[in-house]
Amino acid sequence: MKEYPEIVVNGLILNEKDDILLVKNEKWDGLLSLPGGHVEIGETLKSALQREIEIQLGISVHIGNMLKMQEFLLPPGYYLRKHYIVFNFVCKTDEINIILKHKNITDYIWVDPESAQKMNIDPYTLSTIKEYLKKKSGKIDVDKDDIKIKL
Repeated sequence: MKEYPEIVVNGLILNEKDDILLVKNEKWDGLLSLPGGHVEIGETLKSALQREIEIQLGISVHIGNMLKMQEFLLPPGYYLRKHYIVFNFVCKTDEINIILKHKNITDYIWVDPESAQKMNIDPYTLSTIKEYLKKKSGKIDVDKDDIKIKL
């Protein structure tokens, strides 16, 4: 049977201080990463991301525009050697009570994006953070219905 790439969504979640949320993910051998997961049949990318974040962390987020698309082609360090197409979105939350609800996520940290680049994070998360910082310097707007998130 022929295998095809899997579609995945991740959220670069910002709090009120513009820190980002990183999770310690056993699927990445304990590295810090962005929360997210697979898109199910019939879901939009944003509804899949909202579902995954609620399942994993017990919070809701305002999902903005897509920040970056990446391909994970047999990613080194990931527990499964497959081909993934990953859509990364900028998100905002004012919720502070994170509840770790997924067995593969063992911890979390809020950290400023500059400091996050020096932490033990997976290479795709690092690439997403760098893209965020590059776009942030241009002060782009991210829309979610009538919500505007200023980066």
